[in-house]
Amino acid sequence: MLQQWESSYMEVRAKIEASGRDQRWEFNKNDLFKDTKHMAEICQNLYDVAQVIEEFKNIFGPELEAVTGDPKRIEEVLVRVGNLVKPLEDVTFDPFVDKHKSAWNNVMAQFNMDVKAIDNEANNFIDDSFRSLRSAEGAFDMLLKFKHIRSRAAINARLMQKFEDILKQFEKEVATMEDLFHDGTDVPALYKNHPPVAGSIFWERSLFHRMKHTIVRFLTMDEMMEGKEGVDAKEKYARIGREMWSYEKYKFARWVEESEPKLKQLIKRNLLIKPSHQPKEADTEGLEIKYVVDFDPKLGEIIAETRYMEQLGYLVPEQCRNVALQEEKYIKYVDGLQHMLDSYHNLLGSLDQAETELLQDHMRQLRRVIRPGSKLLNWSSLGISDFVQKSSAAIAKFESLVNQIKKNAKDINQRLVMIENANLFKAPAQKYPDTLPSCKEYFENVEQERAKDFEILARKYRAIGPLLTKMEGLVVHTNSGRSAKLSAYYSHWERKVFDSLNKLILNNLRKFELALRTDKPLFQVETLLAAPDVVLHPQANEVYKLTLQCVRDCVEG
Repeated sequence: MLQQWESSYMEVRAKIEASGRDQRWEFNKNDLFKDTKHMAEICQNLYDVAQVIEEFKNIFGPELEAVTGDPKRIEEVLVRVGNLVKPLEDVTFDPFVDKHKSAWNNVMAQFNMDVKAIDNEANNFIDDSFRSLRSAEGAFDMLLKFKHIRSRAAINARLMQKFEDILKQFEKEVATMEDLFHDGTDVPALYKNHPPVAGSIFWERSLFHRMKHTIVRFLTMDEMMEGKEGVDAKEKYARIGREMWSYEKYKFARWVEESEPKLKQLIKRNLLIKPSHQPKEADTEGLEIKYVVDFDPKLGEIIAETRYMEQLGYLVPEQCRNVALQEEKYIKYVDGLQHMLDSYHNLLGSLDQAETELLQDHMRQLRRVIRPGSKLLNWSSLGISDFVQKSSAAIAKFESLVNQIKKNAKDINQRLVMIENANLFKAPAQKYPDTLPSCKEYFENVEQERAKDFEILARKYRAIGPLLTKMEGLVVHTNSGRSAKLSAYYSHWERKVFDSLNKLILNNLRKFELALRTDKPLFQVETLLAAPDVVLHPQANEVYKLTLQCVRDCVEG
């Protein structure tokens, strides 16, 4: 606008002179334009200052920081750039007044000197940084960006000379990839869940693509790659690339050679196998036999290798591909078999010795259903699903039988516990406070209560027979109560009944003995004074006889 004032004046003056109608303008140009010219110069100076600041900040940004890896030094330069404007902000005069022109020129001269110093320091910093680059590709991207943005001409020119340093850094990166490749050839660093062979090829390709991605970018700049450094970088990249490709082809060829015969063996293995510590099935008749799913991890590995090899673009053997396509089916088979075996093992583990002997025939039938999995069926069989369903149904049927047997056994045990805990020496209730029954009343009451308890216990005992008969019906489908196949099971419960009766008597005798030995009286005895003696009624020997008879009745009852 300030510059437009003079040009507008001259334009109007020329029009007046050309028209010849009005008097020609004759004014002192110094008076007209001196101040505006000075103000325009000051504005131009301020614009130049802003442009310099912007150019510095364009260069010393996050891109240069990422490439050089020296944020501290960049921050120091940016602080100096920020300080360039402080002298302009702190002037004590009005720079737009013409009389202060000399002072303003001094300020600008100092500014230009400071800018030149920063230019020199920036060039030194760039020289140092490009001798130790962190990333060739990052530096290349930064230089390409600086070609299209406004920045300091001197610094930009210095940056454009750094393509050779970038190529040297790329050669270092190629050498690093080569070292990583050679060091990890035998034991490559695999990605999570990757199989060994395909994983090693993925690892090798990751190293190769890290080099390839960078050099492909470089090839877009012909002038950079046509020099000696560019040719050397391409040759080094091509050499290690050919070596990696040979490694990849060798790995795949060897995998194909080994996997096909191994796969044929693995899919012919039976579905189930007995653990190695188990004796042979023929020698274990009547014993609990456990199985494990015989799905070799090598088979799963071949499936995974096939899947990843196809992702890598290889043409895998047809048999491997067919097996890999059935991966979900195999997973379903393994899960079904494992669930079936878990149910089988848990069920057998829940049986005690007596129940194991009782259900021997049923367990043998169950083993006959499961046995084809360890003898006939393999992983290429078509009837695996049917086998799992049939085995699971047989296990469920056997489990139902076991649950019924255990329920009846629980009922019997509850009755035996009631028998064991019965009290055969119940003291009579007190008729009046602080009074005790007589000796005769006490023992008569104990006998009466015991007779009632014996009747109740007898009913509990008699209820055991029908429960055992019910078990006989469940196991051998008869209800005679005299099945020879259940003789051992009957003996088991006879022993438990005897043990319960034995505990009943012993527990009651101990409690009665303890009651007799305590200070708390059970009954009262009358005493008569017949001088000079004290006579008991009943006498001591009669009390002894009553006590002994009570104990005898308890034992013989």
